[in-house]
Amino acid sequence: MPAGLGAERALARPGRAHGSAPGNEAHLTKREYQLLQFLLDHPHRFFNADQIKDRAWAEPGLFPEEVRNYVRRLRKILSDLEIPADIMNRPQKGYSLVFRADP
Repeated sequence: MPAGLGAERALARPGRAHGSAPGNEAHLTKREYQLLQFLLDHPHRFFNADQIKDRAWAEPGLFPEEVRNYVRRLRKILSDLEIPADIMNRPQKGYSLVFRADP
């Protein structure tokens, strides 16, 4: 199975994220799910906070701090569920969902 494919399947249900272990699941808010779906649709591509708020949510009124907060929360969910993916941050580039190779 290609790296990341299992993670995409695990995260495919709206409102819930499923981990690798049976019963390992977390609730996602609407915005958390929209952010996750946006990043899944554009893996390994970087987006700054303004691009995310405009393209993932179409909410130009959100502040960059709110985007960072959703990224932080989504990182914790991915980690807690043992999903082989990380949300990377690169200065001057932004955030990107990067899949790790399955062990």
